[in-house]
Amino acid sequence: MSPSMPTIICLCGSARFSDAYKKAATYETINGHIVLTIHVDPKKDLPDYTRQDKASLKKSLDRLHLYQIALADEVLVINQDDYIGPSTRRQIAHAAKLGKPIHYLFPHKEPDPK
Repeated sequence: MSPSMPTIICLCGSARFSDAYKKAATYETINGHIVLTIHVDPKKDLPDYTRQDKASLKKSLDRLHLYQIALADEVLVINQDDYIGPSTRRQIAHAAKLGKPIHYLFPHKEPDPK
C-alpha cells in the first residue's frame, strides 16, 4: 500500500511579506505539505531591470501564479497586517472560481461592501 499524496498548498499574497512567506512555507513543508509559492520579487530581486521590464515580468509571474493555484489543493493567503492587494484579490477570486479551499495566515475580515 502506498502512502497518500501530500496536500499541495499554494501561498498567495504580497511579495513585500517575504519573511511571512518563508515562515509559512517552512511550517507547511515541515507538516508534510508540498508548497507552491512565488520565488521572485521583481522590485527586490531584479534591480537592473527597467520599470517597463519589471511590469512585463510581473504580468508573466502573475499568470504563472494562477497556474500554481490551479495545481494546488488549497490556497493559503499571506495577509500580514490584513493587507490584500489587487493581485492577491485576483488570485483569491481565481482560487474560489476553481473551488479551492482558501485559508488566511492571519485572522481576516472582509471589508463591508458599500
